[in-house]
Order: sequence, then C-alpha cells, then structure tokens
Amino acid sequence: MAMKALQNNLFHIFAPLRHSPEHYCIISNPSPLRATLLISPILSSSGRRCRRSDVPRLLSTSTQHLAEAAGDPASSAGVPWGLLLQLLVGLPVALWTWKSLMLVIFQRRLVYLPYFPPGSRTQELPRSTGTHDHPLLVGLALHKIRFPSTRESPTLDGLLVLPKKPLASSTSSLDGLVFYLQGNAGNTLARLPVFRELLVPPGTGGGGQGGWLKLGVFALSPRGYWSSEGPLPFPFTALTRPAYRLHQRGVVADYARVLEELAAHTTGPLASVPIWVHGHSLGGAVAAQLLSHIFFSNHPGTAATRSRLAGLILENPLPSVPHMVKLLYPSRYVPYHYLAPFVRDTWDTRSALASFAGRLPIMFIQSEHDELVPHSVTQELYRHYLNACSPRQPHSSPFVTIPYALHDSAFLNNRYRISIHRFIANTMPS
Repeated sequence: MAMKALQNNLFHIFAPLRHSPEHYCIISNPSPLRATLLISPILSSSGRRCRRSDVPRLLSTSTQHLAEAAGDPASSAGVPWGLLLQLLVGLPVALWTWKSLMLVIFQRRLVYLPYFPPGSRTQELPRSTGTHDHPLLVGLALHKIRFPSTRESPTLDGLLVLPKKPLASSTSSLDGLVFYLQGNAGNTLARLPVFRELLVPPGTGGGGQGGWLKLGVFALSPRGYWSSEGPLPFPFTALTRPAYRLHQRGVVADYARVLEELAAHTTGPLASVPIWVHGHSLGGAVAAQLLSHIFFSNHPGTAATRSRLAGLILENPLPSVPHMVKLLYPSRYVPYHYLAPFVRDTWDTRSALASFAGRLPIMFIQSEHDELVPHSVTQELYRHYLNACSPRQPHSSPFVTIPYALHDSAFLNNRYRISIHRFIANTMPS
C-alpha cells in the first residue's frame, strides 16, 4: 500500500513532463527497502527516441518539480483542517439543532401516544363466544358508554367495568367506583388485567369473598384515544378543529365533563356511590390537574362532583413534563436538557397537588424499580405534598412501595391490590 501511494504521488509530480518534447514513463520498483525511479525512454510525439545524454537534464527538471511541490501548500498532502472542523463541530451542531426543533415542534406527538402500540385506535371490544369467556373478560362485565360531543369536547367513549357475580342480583350495589385515568400510550382495553386485579377477588372466578369490597371501574378514553373522536391523523393534525385537538386543557375538560355526568347519576349501580380517582403515570398528573379544576371551578356540576369524591390514588405519577425532559436527558452537555422552557403542556403535578392539599385523602403508589419515574422523584413529590398540607390535616396520606415492580407492572404484586382496597376501606364515607 505504501508503494502504491508513493507511485501515485510521483505520478502527479512528474505529470508536467508529459508535455515536453520527450515523453518518459515512471516505473515503480516494488522493493521492500526503497522505491527506485526508472526513467525509460519511449517514442516522443516527434517520433525520435531520447538519448542517454538527456537523462541528467530530465532528472534535474524532476528535482525542480519535487522542490516546487514540497514548497507549495496547496499541493501538499497535509491534514484538511477546515473539513475536519466542519465534521467535528458543524455536523453535531446541525444534528442537535434539527432534533431540538423536531422535539419542540412535535412535542405533543411524543407526550400523547394514542396510536402506540399499533392498532390501539381500532381495537374492538372483546366478546365471549358460547359458554366460554374471552380471557380478558373472565369475572368481568364490560359496558361501553358513549358521551355525545359538546361545544368544547368531541364524542367520547368510556368503559364501565363491573364484577360479574355481585351484579347477578338486582339488589346488589357497589361499595365504590374507581375513576381510572390511564397513561399516555395505548387504550382502555390494555388496562383490563389491572381492572381484574382490583375487582375480582384472588383465587376466584369472580364470586364474592368475605371482606372483599365490591368495586366498579370506569375508564374514559379521552380525545384521540381508542374509539373516542380526536385530532386528525398526521400529517393533517394542524387542520383539526380546535375543540378536537389533543392538549392539556382539552384532556382535563374531557375528564371533568364525564366525571360530572357520572356523579350526577341517581339510578342504577352508580347511584350515590363514592368515587376514588386513580391516575397512573401521565394519568396521575391528569388526575391532579382534574381535581384542582374541580375544587376551584364555579361550574354548577362541580359541587355535586366534590360531594362524591372520596380519595385520590396516584400510581407512579409524573412530576411534570419539564422535569421528565431533564430526567430523560440528564447530561448538561447536550441541548435537549435545556428544552424544558419550550414545553407547552407542562402537567405540573406538584403545583396542582399543593392547590388542594388537605382537602382529600391521597395515596401514593410507587414501583420500586420504575424505569421512567425514579422512586426518589415520587418520594420528593410526596414530601412536597405533605409540606403543603395543613398541620390540622385529618386525612392520612400513605406512601406504598411495590417491591420489584416496574412502571407498568405494579398491579401484578399482591401488595398493589391489598393496599388499594385497604385505602378505599379506610376512606369510605360513613
């Protein structure tokens, strides 16, 4: 390879000789010790062969060309510092700028993931066939409820999940209703295993069990999720009607509207049933914003809603989106760490909890090995809430750690189910 490189360099140096009356070829001797230039005469353009006496003159001319090439910076084979500077500095800056712009422009498509996993928007309600229940429906009775569109909210679908056996008798009633707020991805059907853990006593096929609370779960699919109406798909999202766009104010309005309608029920299994709001992940931040809205809203329906609220359950709640940006990009040497001021939907859980601290019992549930929201972050949020409460706070606010659990797997641990039922039993209105 070294001989080949030397041959190429010498070819460019001796190239001017081809324009002289005498033509000479340059031959590289592949010696391992050195490269020997052999100048052999060939026929020139005039047809005569060169003489031996011409060789010293040609060697002198070649030496002159070598000296000129060595002294010419443009013709030297030095390091292209300008190109290296562009690659080492310009390319990373360009990529960081491009990605930062994409993160800011399409941030809501990263915060809200109703299309992930694929098929979440088109998945149909599972149905039992013959005498066998669908695996997702064992011990459960599902009722899909549709809420017509209003001026500020699109058509929404919710799922009322009830245990089968207690509802077999018309005299059966629920002890309480869990108003469930999901995380930022997937649909309501993906949470059916969670609902079964809360509703069906362990070790039974849905039958009653002494000391087991008879609960129901209502899970709303906010705008854009599952079968609810919402924004147009990408790339036509910008053309969506304002009332259908997916953002913080709209999501809170959807949950508040449906919760008020459920609290207004005076007949059926939901009549006069106390309600516990349960938010998981981003749903925990939504739940905090929802209750802050309800406690300080002057809407006529919020008074009835406040009277039915019995407690709040926060499972692996997000502290805020700006905080999560710094958790996902902890290094201060990359620009993404500093994108927090550009967040549109902040979902500030800390401020929302402080606004109604002491007015409602709250239980914090944290997975020990949460890969998204570290255990220390939820503990800090819990301490901030306790500091915001009045010293005369009559309600207990337990903090439960689910051992060995990840962000979405806390419900698989028996402590999850037992802790929620104990909290609901302790905060049951007299």
